[in-house]
Amino acid sequence: MRQPRRSRVRAGERLDAGPGWYRGWVSAFAIDVDGPTLVATMAGGENRLGSHMLVAWNGLLDIAEANEAVSSLVVIGDDRYWSTGLDLDEIRSLDDTATHSFMRRVDLLLGRILTAPLITVAALNGHTYAAGALLALAFDYRVMREDRGFFCLP
Repeated sequence: MRQPRRSRVRAGERLDAGPGWYRGWVSAFAIDVDGPTLVATMAGGENRLGSHMLVAWNGLLDIAEANEAVSSLVVIGDDRYWSTGLDLDEIRSLDDTATHSFMRRVDLLLGRILTAPLITVAALNGHTYAAGALLALAFDYRVMREDRGFFCLP
């Protein structure tokens, strides 16, 4: 019986995990693959959802879905935040049409996580606010520390 592959990719490094894997850049996540579980650690401080992070989330889901050996995805934050929600600085700089388009991309990401063909787990290591909380609720399961962080919906 073949042993499961274990690989580690840090944020910004090139992912090359063998046949069947998405090959590209993982800019906002450090990825650890151990057997059937892909563990992704967000490496963006407050992990605000902006254009860059939406691309990273979709890339992460592409990676997880591309490998038939992966049956579960666990996403954890780095430091004291899981996600503080939308990147309001970016949104304030957009015109009405671009804001509508951006929010549509957020909705599509939530739908993609909700319907992902694998088990999804949000490991909430710290503060999870607003759209970050909505994102966490799109996962199949959520776990959070009792002694650290707040979970807040608008």
